[in-house]
Amino acid sequence: MSRLDRVLGGARSRRRAALVGYAMAGFPDAARSADILRAVVAGGAEVLEIGVPFSDPVADGPLLRQASYRALQGGMTCARTLDLLGEVRVQLPETPFVLMGYANPFLAFGLEALAAKLAGLVDAVVVPDLSVDAAPAWAAVLAHHGVSLAGFAAETTSDQRLRDVAARATGFLYAIAARGVTGARPILSPAILPLLARARAVTSLPLVAGFGLSRPEHVEALAEHAEGLVTASAVMAAVAEARTGEEARSAERFVRSMLGGG
Repeated sequence: MSRLDRVLGGARSRRRAALVGYAMAGFPDAARSADILRAVVAGGAEVLEIGVPFSDPVADGPLLRQASYRALQGGMTCARTLDLLGEVRVQLPETPFVLMGYANPFLAFGLEALAAKLAGLVDAVVVPDLSVDAAPAWAAVLAHHGVSLAGFAAETTSDQRLRDVAARATGFLYAIAARGVTGARPILSPAILPLLARARAVTSLPLVAGFGLSRPEHVEALAEHAEGLVTASAVMAAVAEARTGEEARSAERFVRSMLGGG
C-alpha cells in the first residue's frame, strides 16, 4: 500500500477528508519553498501537492501564474523540482507527495526518465492538460515505477466522459470544485456535491476535490463527501502576502486555520 493509499483509505474509513496542501516549487525561491513545503505539513496537511512551474499554466489563475513565473525566473525547472522534493522527502518520509505539472515539461524531461526519478519519491502525478486518450500510456509508464496518475472531472463533464476518465485514472479522481481557473472563491459552487455524487457512482477510486477551497467552512462542507480536499491558491496567497522570512510561518498558520485551528 502506498503512502497515498494509506492516507486516502484512512480518510474513507473515518468519513473525513484529508487536507491536501499545495505549494509551488521555487516560489518565492528554492530555499524558502522547501521551508514552505515542510510548513504546509506542519500545519496539518496530510498530503503535499507540489507544483512544477510552467510558462503557460492554462488551468491556473493569476496568483499561481505569478508564482510560476517567479519560480521560473529563479531558475526552477522540472529537474530542480525533483531535487527539491528529494531534500524534503528526507524530513517527511511518510507524507504522500502529489506532483502537479503540465504535460510539456514532463515530456521535455522524458516520461520514462521522469517516472524512474519519481519512484519512491512521489506517490501520484496530476497533469491538468493531459488528454483522456493519452492517459493510459502515461499511467502505464508511471505505474511501472509505483506512481499513480489522477483523472480530472468537472461539473460540465458528461456521465460517459466521467466513466472514461475514471476508467483511465489509477490513483484518485480530482473533482474540480469551481468553474474556470484556480483561485480562492468566497463560496463553493453548488455543482460540486452533485459532481462528487456522480463520480462516486462510477468509480471506487478516492475522490479529491480542489479549485477554490480557501475557507474552513469549505473544508467542513465537503469533509464527508471526498477523501481529499485541496487548498492551493489560498496557501500561495498567504505566502505572497507574508513579510520576507515569514513565508513558511504564514503558510503553516493558514493551513492550520483551514482545519479550524488558530
